Amino acid sequence: MKVYLDTGFFIDYDSARNPVAISLRVAGRRNRSLRRVQTDAATTMDKLRLHHSFTSTLAVIEYERAMFYSLHEMTRGVSSGQQNAEALSKFYAGLFLDIVCRQRHIRVIPLPANLIRAASVATRASSLELRDAIHLECAIGFDCDMIISPDEHFHRLDRRITISGRPVRIVDTNVAVRML
Repeated sequence: MKVYLDTGFFIDYDSARNPVAISLRVAGRRNRSLRRVQTDAATTMDKLRLHHSFTSTLAVIEYERAMFYSLHEMTRGVSSGQQNAEALSKFYAGLFLDIVCRQRHIRVIPLPANLIRAASVATRASSLELRDAIHLECAIGFDCDMIISPDEHFHRLDRRITISGRPVRIVDTNVAVRML
């Protein structure tokens, strides 16, 4: 199975492992506790080894920004806090690429201009924000079977998007765990 991973999945996964990411997930969702969300993400990550999984450079950028905001809050009022938060968030993005993506064989795909244009057009025909349309276009471009995302507004498209005539599943980790 080909699986596309949205940024939120990585934040769910990392929030139980990275002290900087702890503040990025502070509550559960959809009748699941925070611990359950994190456990589902970890189990999903383990099951991905049996599948072709990928994400986009946009996810890496969004991850780095999330780390920056978390670090910025931690260093508020500290001399050089802003500069330290910026440097550390870039460092965490490198660790993310190395430890999470490379070691787990998650392919990070580039964002060519034609993909950005297609995503821009898609936003005019839907209620998706540009970043979600970019994630969707990446998944379509790589003929995925499933998109794992915690975003409720993204889930509304579950089975409504087709690739090569088959519906794409857009699910959270609690569903992905059972499907993988």
